Amino acid sequence: MKKISSIPQLLKFRTGHRAPPGHIRFYGESANEESTQILSCDKYNLRNISLLSEQMSKEFSSKKFNNSIKKHSIINFDFNEFRERDWANIALIISEYEKPILYLYENSSISEVQPKLKTKNSFCTCICISICGNFAFCGFQNGSIEKFNMQSGLSRWVIEHAHGVGNEVSDLKSDGLNSMLISISKKEKKIKFWEILDHTLIKEFILESFPHQIEINRDNDLVCTSLENNYIFIYDKSQLSLVRKFDILNEKNNEEEYIINDINISKDSNWLLCITSKDKSLRIFDIISTNLIEWES
Repeated sequence: MKKISSIPQLLKFRTGHRAPPGHIRFYGESANEESTQILSCDKYNLRNISLLSEQMSKEFSSKKFNNSIKKHSIINFDFNEFRERDWANIALIISEYEKPILYLYENSSISEVQPKLKTKNSFCTCICISICGNFAFCGFQNGSIEKFNMQSGLSRWVIEHAHGVGNEVSDLKSDGLNSMLISISKKEKKIKFWEILDHTLIKEFILESFPHQIEINRDNDLVCTSLENNYIFIYDKSQLSLVRKFDILNEKNNEEEYIINDINISKDSNWLLCITSKDKSLRIFDIISTNLIEWES
């Protein structure tokens, strides 16, 4: 009688990140108003966390990473919920790598189609996927910005040295009408507004200090950026003007250390949320009155 040997197969497991999460966002808000999923990444992997059941949580596969990519760490990501069943809808930024890595949310794996970019000999530093999910925008270490198609991976246009030669693009965001792109560089005290269709500069603002991060509420025209002197500026995209200014420390003498970890605008545009590293707290400001209305440590 033939002896049959079996090997146990792992079907489910519960685990967290191997390192502190570097970026975390709700997934599904744009499509469903409410979200029960969270996408988060540490420097090793990207995970989908379900708020309803642990059985629905999953880790995105990295088996198709080549050995050169595995030596680097994940630093950021962006996504679009509307195209999750059509083509790749998640883009990862890998440290010291020349292009973003595209993922399929539907099967939690790396897409067969990857970007074919024209920008060479420069690392990709930030990514933004358009509201329609058809296009993505990459910022590079050499200061360039490039647009490519998410379905085919083909490049559409390049703005060479958008923030000057050698001034890396640290963050960029597109609006809810696919008409405007906003970008910053940590080496340049400017925030720039670009026309997406013909990739021309519409307007730029001189800042008090070097910027670190941009967030945009795509349901309206508000754009906020955090500065190195621990201020947050809010701009009206439609009017191209500065409308609000927040002093996070509420002190005249600015801190030498940048303490803002993350910023966001509520969906109804009433609140500005800010997480700080100095006191490990969440601050909530009323945008209309600029008053601090909540402080949780």
